[in-house]
Amino acid sequence: MFGLFKNVVINFHKITNQLWFENTLIDLKKYYTIVPIQDIESYFYNGQKHLKNVCHITFDDGDVTFYEIIYPLLKRYDIPVSLYVSPYVLSAGANYWFQEIKGYDSNILMKISKRYIPDNCGFIEKVPLKDFFKMLPIEKIHEIIKNYQEETGIPSKKSLNMTTEQLLEVHKSGLVEVGAHTLTHPILANETETKTREEIERSVQQLSKIIGKKVIYFSYPNGIPGYDFTVREMNILKNIGIRLAFSMQKDNFSRKYHPLSIPRTGVSYGNRIFVCSKLLLGKKWSKLKTGIGKYTYKKNRELFNKIR
Repeated sequence: MFGLFKNVVINFHKITNQLWFENTLIDLKKYYTIVPIQDIESYFYNGQKHLKNVCHITFDDGDVTFYEIIYPLLKRYDIPVSLYVSPYVLSAGANYWFQEIKGYDSNILMKISKRYIPDNCGFIEKVPLKDFFKMLPIEKIHEIIKNYQEETGIPSKKSLNMTTEQLLEVHKSGLVEVGAHTLTHPILANETETKTREEIERSVQQLSKIIGKKVIYFSYPNGIPGYDFTVREMNILKNIGIRLAFSMQKDNFSRKYHPLSIPRTGVSYGNRIFVCSKLLLGKKWSKLKTGIGKYTYKKNRELFNKIR
């Protein structure tokens, strides 16, 4: 069984089912040698040759469930991970845009969105609303949310994320390496170069100040190479001293990948057989889903680029 599993970086976000997550961690410890991020860095930069059947675990966003559910289990099983957060969101006690719009009336959101984006082709109705928002600059997303709240009389939600004090606590544990995830979680390819540089550089600066240590790791919001980030973003990261950056391209990692575009496999649900199959299939998993008729974000984004 062990020989079947290739080196992989696995990514999680919000966790609500503690039992499922604990069982998944137990299984991962059976399948892999779970390594800290420093081993991945050494693999790419120092020619470390003997990484076999290893896994590094990452988490994006800093949802409060990381502190309440995930962190206690990491301590119980002594598992090193890395966590990627947007420091402005946590410091301000705010929410990410996708947390804020969850539960909103989709018809009202569509109506407001059309004031900002000409949509003669009915594009907004054809794609998942969350995917549509991923194609907009972050300032436009915030404008739509503000208008929705004003028109419906709904206030901003209470923060669903960790506090900076909790972030510092998990960092000091020695099990959690903290990395940047931009300042406010835009899809970087949607932004101007000036805005992109600000989002990256300020996120690293602010996060380094919070944890009292130079931040050298990064993960791209949404993270599809060529769609959500490009060489432009990779060059900015390189110039400010970022050592590793993670995408959401689904594949096992190897030196054929650039250290500023390392693939990850997302896991968010499923029984043991489901999770095991997803890890074994690697990049073939996405092709299998597409083959049975599932929509693809990439195709929707290509269509949007043509009509805007």
